[in-house]
Amino acid sequence: MAWSWAQDWLAAWVAESLQDWTPEEAASLRSGQLFFYATFVVPTVLYDYRCGPDQVPRFPATIRFTIRAGLPKWTHHAIWFAGWHCVLTSLARRPLGLLFASQMVATGMVATMLAPCGHSRALDLVHYASALAYMLDHIAMLAYWRMASWVWAGFGASLLAFVLAFVAKESYRARHGIKAANGASAEAIASASAAKLGPPDDPRRDRLWSLEAMEMACEFGLFFFFVRGMSTGGPWAGWDHFLPVK
Repeated sequence: MAWSWAQDWLAAWVAESLQDWTPEEAASLRSGQLFFYATFVVPTVLYDYRCGPDQVPRFPATIRFTIRAGLPKWTHHAIWFAGWHCVLTSLARRPLGLLFASQMVATGMVATMLAPCGHSRALDLVHYASALAYMLDHIAMLAYWRMASWVWAGFGASLLAFVLAFVAKESYRARHGIKAANGASAEAIASASAAKLGPPDDPRRDRLWSLEAMEMACEFGLFFFFVRGMSTGGPWAGWDHFLPVK
């Protein structure tokens, strides 16, 4: 029974993904893509220009760290919601896609708004679980929008490298006893690292920096591949993205 239901659901999912797109739906999806691009740039610039909680911005820094408080946080959330509003509008005639995308929004809200990192151990666990679920949800949308193969390859490689870098970084910090208080600023984290790893020329600092840089780059990479790939799928599936919507 369950297997039969899963087969029926998958068949309906595939059939729905093959439906034609109206010009209005394509335009809405493109607008969502542009808003998502802005979530990479605007909050990061605000954080780097000291509009966030840290007077000395941290680098490397993941998205979750730069948007944890202040103007970068609220700017990110506003742009992110605007992007998803456009995407959900483009899926209004597609109930399965709309339902799944709505679930993604709810999961993303848990990860970034209800359980942001750095407040408590319990919230951190909720954050990591929901953030991973949100990342994995993108795989279903890669299939639903029938994105190009290079998008699959780039997203998959970035996601795998991100998980490996995160695990390696956390293991390295635990092995050297590096722990900052919950909600710690960039300065407090730097002080905690300095207390355990010694002077700036200590090679262990370079090792930790490399792991943090890899984690940051892969996190940006997996979302960038997905957003960039939006213009290879949906209305543009099987088309060169420079060509008009059919």
